[in-house]
Amino acid sequence: MIASSGIAGNGRGSESSKLRTPGPDRTPTTGGVLVVEDDPDLQRELVELFDVQKISVMGVSNGQEALAKMIDWRPSVILVDLMMPLMNGWELVSRMRADPRLSSVTIFVMTAHGTRAAIKGIPVFHKPLNRDSLLRAVRACVGGN
Repeated sequence: MIASSGIAGNGRGSESSKLRTPGPDRTPTTGGVLVVEDDPDLQRELVELFDVQKISVMGVSNGQEALAKMIDWRPSVILVDLMMPLMNGWELVSRMRADPRLSSVTIFVMTAHGTRAAIKGIPVFHKPLNRDSLLRAVRACVGGN
């Protein structure tokens, strides 16, 4: 469910693992947003939010899938849920910081928990997410694409 002031999912829906790019059949190797969220509805809503804004976007359900996608595609921004199966957001961020190929990707954490400073130096967006704040932050990183 997307409201003007926030975004919230209810746990039903499907994944958005196909890269959505502006323009016909373009698959960039860099840029855009990777949404790492295990709630399929919230993931789908976030992917649609960025897609409508003409920002290249892809959604995956856990940290393992995110690392696999970033072998061929380097997003400008990654939105990471902290609590996920297989590989949680904490481990994903740790691996990204240790990998020189991924260390320049901007990371935003999404959480439903009261974590103030989830991971040092990484902005935290609390669920339900504020759509306007999230869009402003992402646009500042990806530009007007």
